[in-house]
Amino acid sequence: MSADNELFRKEASDCALQARESVTGTTLDKNSRKEDVTVASVQLLSFFSGNASCLKSKGWYIKE
Repeated sequence: MSADNELFRKEASDCALQARESVTGTTLDKNSRKEDVTVASVQLLSFFSGNASCLKSKGWYIKE
C-alpha cells in the first residue's frame, strides 16, 4: 500500500496515535554524524518494537 492511499494514511494515523514512543523527524545523508545515525536508528527500532501489534495487524513490514 502506498503512502498516497487514503486507507493507508488513516491506518498509519491510528497506529501513530497509539504510539508510546516519541519519534522526531530526522534527515540523514552521507555527511551525517555517527551520533545522529545512532539516535535515528534507536528511534526507528523503538517505534516498530513499541507498535508491533498495531503494525502486524495491518500486515505491514519494513521494505528494504
